[in-house]
Amino acid sequence: MLIKRREQNLSADYLYKKDTKLINFDDFINKELVLFSKTSTQHAISSIMDGLKPGLCKIMFICFRKNLIRNIKVAENPAYHPGEQSLINAIVDPAQNFVSLNNINFFVPAGQFDYIFTWYSLALSLFNNDELLLTYLSEDAELNLCYKNFTGENRFLDNDCSNNVISVVYVKLDKIFINKTDLPFDTWTPYYKETVLETKFHLKRNDITPTILDYK
Repeated sequence: MLIKRREQNLSADYLYKKDTKLINFDDFINKELVLFSKTSTQHAISSIMDGLKPGLCKIMFICFRKNLIRNIKVAENPAYHPGEQSLINAIVDPAQNFVSLNNINFFVPAGQFDYIFTWYSLALSLFNNDELLLTYLSEDAELNLCYKNFTGENRFLDNDCSNNVISVVYVKLDKIFINKTDLPFDTWTPYYKETVLETKFHLKRNDITPTILDYK
């Protein structure tokens, strides 16, 4: 309903008005619940430019504006509205650096995270000050981890060690065999064969060259 109104250049039709006394299920779903789904989707999808979600973008902006080279309570500065617990998770999760979490942690995992004191680690090298002057390119196959359940969608991108990604790129350029001994965390061999190897080996279109000739 909201998409159809936008296509017709109409404003959003909200459910509750001054004279509203009763509502039916169709109006509740099409006018009220759809607003939650829209907002939930906007906060759950990572940006194609940098792989960051809106909440993390605000936190990163504060880190650069305050020049966080020492620990500071980041939660006091960003204009973050969804809730305190969401803000804590948005700061704590990018700081975790133990196995199976982040390939590169943006913040330093220091102190007690109940007080969310932290500062940036490699973020200053990854996001340069002159990026606004550059021409952005749409890159794929970048390091990224995005797992989120939101309305109508369940998305997961495999996280991997940055050194492994670099080594695979070298192998790809040298056109030699790839010897992969470890699978991503929480991934079983049959599932990996079905969703990764088979899709690159048996292609649905004949005009596309397969990226994998054989595997065993």
